[in-house]
Amino acid sequence: MCNTLAHQALKTGERMTVALVTGPCEPGIKRQLLRLYSHMFKTEAPWWQVGQALDGQTGELQVRFWVGLIGDDPISVVMSAEHRHVGVFGNVVTAPEHRQKGACKGIMSVQMEDCRARGVQALYLGTGYDGVAYRIYHAFGFRSIQECSGIMRWTARTDFDEVWWRRGQVTVRAVAWKDWPTMRVLIAAEAQQRLRNFTYKVSGRESPSMNLVTTIRDCLDGRAQAMVAECATGAVVGFASLKPLGPGSAHLDAFVHPQFQDALPSLLSSLRYPPMPVTAYVERGLIWQAQALRQQGFHETGSVALDHGIEATVMTR
Repeated sequence: MCNTLAHQALKTGERMTVALVTGPCEPGIKRQLLRLYSHMFKTEAPWWQVGQALDGQTGELQVRFWVGLIGDDPISVVMSAEHRHVGVFGNVVTAPEHRQKGACKGIMSVQMEDCRARGVQALYLGTGYDGVAYRIYHAFGFRSIQECSGIMRWTARTDFDEVWWRRGQVTVRAVAWKDWPTMRVLIAAEAQQRLRNFTYKVSGRESPSMNLVTTIRDCLDGRAQAMVAECATGAVVGFASLKPLGPGSAHLDAFVHPQFQDALPSLLSSLRYPPMPVTAYVERGLIWQAQALRQQGFHETGSVALDHGIEATVMTR
């Protein structure tokens, strides 16, 4: 689907049309957008994510592409992936020959107005700290989640965290496409635990949201198990993954929000453990996490020094 939203003048005087594209879209529009994204994507995960979205294959996840066109040619695009009124904002690209014309700012003025009108409560993005893109996002109300961070968020209300993380009944289920933005909110939360998922390279609040796409893809394709703990409020308050590392071993990862540590045992017990050794890394000092793993038959087998100065205990089942 493609709908015209606005017309704007660029710095050069050229007239740009801003249109909203959602999947499933016409094959011709998909080809044009993928051609535009060829200036940006260097790895497989974003190609897969955008392809799924343009084909309308993301289930309850609402993916929107705001596209700037001169005539019939897309010159710039921004994307949001939303669920439960929170979103991942990204995949922003402008064709090289049309940069520094104000296309991105023009599209974002339409996109942010649309998000506010639809009741979006928070958007998260990643960019280089204090670069040109960072300053554009800052002008639209995005702020670093911590000092000197390129991970930014915009919130519609100052008490977003208080409301989002309020306690409620928690249920555990398999991960789905719709969980990408709510998992992004979880990963960006403040917590003592820095190692949030070793297998998928999620360490600390700064981790790229595209790593979560790889987690979801592996789960949907049957290459891994991934479960989420979801609060009645809609917040994903924890997630766990279990992935074979080879023919004879597998690795378990789990992370829960500090206010929902009691959800960890249910997450761990929801996984189907294979008939092979399963390892897990527990950061030093996380006694409650080690205790939950012992309840699932894990025991301490050593220690390991990981990236970012993380010291962990190795536990094996």
